[in-house]
Amino acid sequence: MRKIAAIFATWFLASTTAFADVHGDQGFSRALDIHREYSKRPDLRIIRTWSGDEKFCVAAQKESFVAVQEFLATLNAAYDTNFDVIKVREFAECPEVTSFFVFVESAVTPVQLASVVEAIHGSPPPLRLFQEGLLLGLSLSIPGKHPREFVYFDASISPLDNNASPSTSIMLEELLHSITRLGDFPSREVHSLLGENTHVRDYGGWFNVNPVGLCETDLFLLGIAIGPIIRNTNARTVSIDWVSQQKAAIKKTVAEAKRELSEYLDPRCT
Repeated sequence: MRKIAAIFATWFLASTTAFADVHGDQGFSRALDIHREYSKRPDLRIIRTWSGDEKFCVAAQKESFVAVQEFLATLNAAYDTNFDVIKVREFAECPEVTSFFVFVESAVTPVQLASVVEAIHGSPPPLRLFQEGLLLGLSLSIPGKHPREFVYFDASISPLDNNASPSTSIMLEELLHSITRLGDFPSREVHSLLGENTHVRDYGGWFNVNPVGLCETDLFLLGIAIGPIIRNTNARTVSIDWVSQQKAAIKKTVAEAKRELSEYLDPRCT
């Protein structure tokens, strides 16, 4: 439900950001606006983080592992990536070059989550990171020699009247956070899994005003993060203006991704 970021040896909560609504090619424009508003860099450049062949190490029961595996296989087909998915009993079994650590469990405590992250990183993150809000899902950037992401989501959430599979929705959101390395932002519109409308009485009403699946904006965010146009550049960072100039190619990638990812999309997205 939220993205927590960590840089080098410092753990900190990612800030919440907003962006203005736009018109025209909304998905592409909104994706760029999210980067403009979220970026901590004065030059607003986008870091090319992933090569497309990273390893996802998943500690989960079979059913949850299959859910993660199937989504990442679909993501590979959608964006021509080659992410490798490995099932483990504990993260000590993960290869040293693992980039994504995915932990799927039911009703864990903040202390348990902190212990799992400590086993990966070697030192404990502040416990307060896991004590804010419902522990239904989170993503965390782990300090290290290369980019690493920790993802957790609760596999035991009961079906709701407005969402037959809340755990899948949270899985999609947290994986989107980890791959794009972007945080939540407030939004009254249903146009991104990263947008949060918190004006609800209880969790039962959450999905009335928030997406249950990916939106077109999210497909563009993924295209910017792992699409072939970005992966094939030799630059370590790219400017938002440069990404804007690749609009036609990125739109073509997203059109193909939309077909592959159709079962994970929310048709209510604006």
